[in-house]
Amino acid sequence: MTRSLLSLLMIVFTSQLPVVAGMAQPFDGNPPPRRYIVEKLKTHDIVFMGTTHKQPRILQFIGTLLPHLHRAGVTHVALEIASDQQNCIQHFLNGGTGLDSVKLHAAIDCTHYRHLLQSMREIPEAIRPQILGVDLPADQYGGPISRDQWIARELSAITRNRRDAKVLVIIGALHVLRKLEWDSPRQRDHGAIRTQLQALQPGLALFSVVNLVSTIESDCDFSRAYGHKTSIQALDLTPRFRSWRLGFTRWLAIRPTPPHELVDGLIVY
Repeated sequence: MTRSLLSLLMIVFTSQLPVVAGMAQPFDGNPPPRRYIVEKLKTHDIVFMGTTHKQPRILQFIGTLLPHLHRAGVTHVALEIASDQQNCIQHFLNGGTGLDSVKLHAAIDCTHYRHLLQSMREIPEAIRPQILGVDLPADQYGGPISRDQWIARELSAITRNRRDAKVLVIIGALHVLRKLEWDSPRQRDHGAIRTQLQALQPGLALFSVVNLVSTIESDCDFSRAYGHKTSIQALDLTPRFRSWRLGFTRWLAIRPTPPHELVDGLIVY
């Protein structure tokens, strides 16, 4: 094949890539998502998997990830389930019955989430991480401690009690942001889980990944640039994405913040 023909083919190919105003073109050659998460777990104490609730593709992907967690040395999987449900969770894991007795918040309760719990039980016990509910119990809503404060303390307790702890946290995307710089003075005492956890244990290595389903994130530049691809895309966020819009953050009353200062990585479906 001649050099001129190769050049022509490259021009045709790049012309088909989506163009978003003010954005650089996305890189090719992103790592397979499962390997991406496993590698991040190997090099961090806690990896946050931020999800959009009740999205089957996200929950199915996490299900395929579970049998490989032992390769990264994962000791715990922390779930957005109230910590007062731990006995019910453990009863189900031990005996295989009682899954319906585990109370889930209405925002996450769906068939696919309960299938995810079933997948966790199916991991051989010898390599199964400890499965923990770390969310605030419902009877403490409106009390002196917020959900994010509670979760930060629960995660801190895991890593304090076990020196080699390595945790995968599966939780809503808005809870995994690296920081929250609120516009409203009333909210400025409410820090992100990561901010509070880092204050409790400054030495922890933390990494936040947000899962985006492109069909429901039409205002997101990352969904527009990567969502057209036939396979799931995993990528690190770096300063090169400074001007891109991270769609789901539009619901937050926070100061304008570059995406790479909010999230470390993305998986786009």
